[in-house]
Amino acid sequence: MFWKYFKYIIRHKYYVAIACFKRGLIWQGIIHDWTKFKPSEFYNYAVFFYGKGQINQKGDTISSGGNAELKNKMELSWLRHVHANKHHWNYWIVVDRVGEIQIFDMPYKYIVEMVCDWEGVGKAIRGKDANTIDWYERQKDTLMLSDNTRIQVESIIKD
Repeated sequence: MFWKYFKYIIRHKYYVAIACFKRGLIWQGIIHDWTKFKPSEFYNYAVFFYGKGQINQKGDTISSGGNAELKNKMELSWLRHVHANKHHWNYWIVVDRVGEIQIFDMPYKYIVEMVCDWEGVGKAIRGKDANTIDWYERQKDTLMLSDNTRIQVESIIKD
């Protein structure tokens, strides 16, 4: 289980790095998702995706196999991950004391890395059949992006 997850991370990082390098983001391509190797993320991801939990072959639906404790641990690991990695749109959202949501513009280099991340996930899971544009079209209404960020995402994806 752990070895399978480790191999997935390496495969994912490889594809993200290639996409980042092509767009001039050398350092971001190298350090992308380094926190996934931290025990606070690695263990729960491995158990969730390759142990008792599951991920569908499209890579866009996850479940905990009905295990609420496992799902909670995974959600906490995901929260740690997005708060430590600025290429996630979730990093740029604040919920204030009264529940108002403020969405900030993402800096361009993190937008590019985010798109590279999406490409890397697709290729790591689906190989040559990965299609970031199709994935984005299916997911775009669930992504909380500022107007400026969305415009830049759509421009990058179409290149």
